[in-house]
Amino acid sequence: LAQNLHASLLALQWVIDGYTLTFASLLLPFGYASDISPPKRLFQIGIVIFTLSSIGCGTAPSALILILFRIIQGGAGAVIVPASLVILQNLFPKEPQRSRIIGFWAATGGVAAALGPILGAFLTSYFGWRGVFWIHLPMGLICLILTSAIPSTQFCKNSKTKLPLTGACLSFITLVSLAFGCIEAGKSGWHSTLVLSSLSIFFGSGILLLINQKKSAVPILPLSLFQSSSFTIPILIGLLMNFGFFGELFILPFYFQEILNDSVIKTGFSLFPLMVTVPFSSYLSGQVVSRLGPKPPTIIGLSLSALGFLSGLQTFNLTSTYSALIIPMTLMGFGIAFTMPALTVLILRASGPYSSGVASGAFNTSRQVGSLLGVAVFGSLIGQNPCFIDGMKNTLIFASLLFITSIGLALVISDSK
Repeated sequence: LAQNLHASLLALQWVIDGYTLTFASLLLPFGYASDISPPKRLFQIGIVIFTLSSIGCGTAPSALILILFRIIQGGAGAVIVPASLVILQNLFPKEPQRSRIIGFWAATGGVAAALGPILGAFLTSYFGWRGVFWIHLPMGLICLILTSAIPSTQFCKNSKTKLPLTGACLSFITLVSLAFGCIEAGKSGWHSTLVLSSLSIFFGSGILLLINQKKSAVPILPLSLFQSSSFTIPILIGLLMNFGFFGELFILPFYFQEILNDSVIKTGFSLFPLMVTVPFSSYLSGQVVSRLGPKPPTIIGLSLSALGFLSGLQTFNLTSTYSALIIPMTLMGFGIAFTMPALTVLILRASGPYSSGVASGAFNTSRQVGSLLGVAVFGSLIGQNPCFIDGMKNTLIFASLLFITSIGLALVISDSK
């Protein structure tokens, strides 16, 4: 990409970050939109925009054009995710079937996550970097064909309700400034003028958003939802969990390449234990939730991931053999995948059928913010320590504490089915 488009390192970073920025910032408004608009139609619009923007990425003549289309892609992704969950909520409103379906929904995402690096390497090797974007054209067409069979039943709050523009704008400014600040902090440091300015905007607009939501007759994120611990606790756990997991996932490739001297391709396959159990773990979680409720799998999943990070303190060192690293990475990946469907069920249950889009948007926003914070903070921990292994051990301790804190939060969740 750098050679073909004469792109700088900063431009390459924004090829990734441009998507993350709009995806994280628009989940909440489009989650609300999924509750007041036919979710099937919204989902299909998201697929069309994502596919067209992928074509734009695949034909981009410059890095700037590529970044612009990636920004549009991120917005389309923010339409697709909450709409997909609202569709499932509408089609399968009753337990235990809904829990099993959400487990299957998470499992398909796990399959994609496991295959992504391998398929990406294959496409890039044989078709160049543009092939990674062109593959979305047939995938988008298949999605549109499949979704045409979904019943168009509408379960909206009120067909005449409109998106509250003031709340939507304030939530966008709040989240985009936070996301931008975290992204830049990972590159320029927390004391950067740009980072401090972004975080100042975040705090200012966040306060205005809270005031607006408290006074608004039609809030984009009803604050009443946070009165339920079954809603608030999963939101916090989602943030802490992604903070630890994706922060460490950012560090691991550096460990394999810089410490173990692995190639880029070998590094991709070295990370496979993190992903290989995700589809099975997600599907199994859905089955367990349908029988025991969401609390037990939440605690079990968080405990397994915490154990993975703690065992990593003993295994990730200068003289590690790869076989010693398999169990810690497998526990990290299996645990977080086992937890996610349970948290999703909790969120949807606490929000009710008419706010599932808002709840889904809020939950996935908290996870995205956690991921952004994880990359920024863990990158800083590594950068500030002259010894990489010592810095990595600090990140493993930090991640362990985040997951142990999440276990404590999960223990007070209501265990009613």
